[in-house]
This record gives sequence, C-alpha cells and structure tokens, in this order.
Amino acid sequence: MMKAVILVGGEGTRLRPISLMMPKPVVPVLNVPMMFYILEWLKKHGVDEAIMVACYLPHILNQVLKNSYKGMKIKYIYEDAPLGTGGAIKRAQPYMKGTTVVINGDVVTDFNITKMLKFHKESKSRATVGLYPVQNYSSFGVVDTGLNGSIKRFLEKPSREEVGTEKAYINAGIYLLEPEVLDIMEKGRKYSVERDVFPEFIGNGFFGFKQEYIYWLDMGTPERLRKFSTDIMEGNYPLNLSENEKFLKEKGAKVLKPSLIGKGTKLRKNCVIGLLNVIGKKCEIGENSVLENCILFDDVKVGKDCTLKNTIICSGTEIKDNVRLTENSVLGPCSKITQYSKSGA
Repeated sequence: MMKAVILVGGEGTRLRPISLMMPKPVVPVLNVPMMFYILEWLKKHGVDEAIMVACYLPHILNQVLKNSYKGMKIKYIYEDAPLGTGGAIKRAQPYMKGTTVVINGDVVTDFNITKMLKFHKESKSRATVGLYPVQNYSSFGVVDTGLNGSIKRFLEKPSREEVGTEKAYINAGIYLLEPEVLDIMEKGRKYSVERDVFPEFIGNGFFGFKQEYIYWLDMGTPERLRKFSTDIMEGNYPLNLSENEKFLKEKGAKVLKPSLIGKGTKLRKNCVIGLLNVIGKKCEIGENSVLENCILFDDVKVGKDCTLKNTIICSGTEIKDNVRLTENSVLGPCSKITQYSKSGA
C-alpha cells in the first residue's frame, strides 16, 4: 500500500466565480465532488492514505471530504500562506514513509501509476515524473529524457526546431518521490517544485515515465469542468461515480439522455431537459423552460419560459421567468437574475 500527497492549496482564480465559495477539489462533477474521481483513481492503484496540503477554504474541504473515502484515510495539512508546489510537498515530508505519490489536485486522469511504480523501482529512481505526449507543445514545458528514461533537461515553451520531433513529452503533474530527496529544501520557504527543485535532481536518480495514451485534463476553468462532465456522460473517461436519484417530473416534462437529475429536483410541466445536462439536488425547472448542455449545482431555481444553453449555474441562484442565457454563461453563487434578462443575444 502507498500514500499520496495531493496539492490543493490554490484559490482557483481561473475557475471563478465557481470557486468563490468552495475550493476546486469539492466543485461538483455529475453531483459528486471532483476530488472523489481523483481518490477513486488513486485507490485503484493501491493508495490507502491521502494527505491533502490545503490553504484556501480548508474548513470546507474537510467538511465535504471528511476523514476517509471508501476505506482510504484522508489527512489534512493546512498552510497559513501558500509556499508553492515545492514548499507544500516539503510540509508533507514528515508523513511520507517510503515511495510516495505526489499529484496536483486539479488534474483528472487515468495515468497508470502501477506501471509507473514498477518503472520507478526497476530504475532505482529517487524521483520519477509522469510524462505524456502532446503535438502542440510550444505552450508547455517539455521534458527531455535519455533512452533509459533519465531526465536530461527541461525546455520551457520550446520551438519545434529546438525539440526536433512532431511530439514531445510534458509533465503530467504526477510524481513518485523518495522522502529523502526533499532534504534539499528548507522548511517554511517558498519553492516551485518544477522550476526550483527538479532541475537540481538532474543526473542523480531522476527519471521520467512516459505513457502514450491517457486521459488528462486540468480542471482549472469552467469550460474544462463542462468538458469533464460531458466526457464522463459520453463514456470518454473510465469512471462514472454518479447515481440515478428520485426526482419529480410533471406532465409533459421531458428528459433526454444522457443527462443527470439530482435528488429532490422538480421538473415542472412541459419543460425540456435536453442532452448533456447536469442538474443538482433540490432544484426547480419552471414550466416550458428548455435546458441544453447546462450544469446546475444544488438549490437552483429556474422560472417559466426560460432558455438556458451552455451555462453553469452555482448553488442558491434564482432565475426569474423568460430569461435567456447562452454562450458559456457562468453565474456565481446565490445570483439573482431578473425577468427577461438575456446573454449572448
């Protein structure tokens, strides 16, 4: 069995307004906290304890995730001030016993940690970085490795001429570390593990493990939240943690599949829930309203004769009658939208 350190300290600025009242790890995906998908993936690969290094709204993180997930223990380390990825990992060093998985807490993936661990052991690596290929790599940091997988250099946003190949391998935000490699950092100082720490490891038991075909998504923006939800419903991601729940559907109301309706939600007469909608618990959709490719968190009320397309709506929001929202609208928590309001018109 193995421990995992999960870095969840960020404020989720790119995800605003969704992250104004909740940290990214507990943002719902198909009515389930996003972090549950990460924990399910880790559990599949033998992780039995997760250590969350948190800074932003940690009390909400603890309240939602609690102290265990399906038998996996969850511990919390709270930062008074963010110390970067390296400083956060250093805080967790006293809890790391043997080879430890370290991951960014806003990435969902099906990367094969079991194979990566086998490579790590066989290579006698002290630190291994998970790598995956991209073709449009000019906006990424590229990792250059030798034939045996040893990391030779890092290239920041290189040109195709610098790399010399059609594809290049980039950091997947997944690491296997031996605790002693963190001794080069001082406790309480701010470090970037990618820029300040990893370059110091080159030539000293530092390897990259490549996996060619994986699902990988940085959940940093509202658009990627919608993409992940769609990918799950369309079967493009291997885990679906959602459950069918009881809801009220009045005469003439229609629900097209795939869509998901939360417990206690009320669908009023002749409303239409089109494809790829996710509606949270205790919501209400008014008569004759039409939803298409929307995400509604819990306790959202939509009035009569509304049209909502490609919209994300946070909890506690109330939308009055005859509202039209389209083109990637995002409504923050407890918003109030008056009658006949429009976006993307």
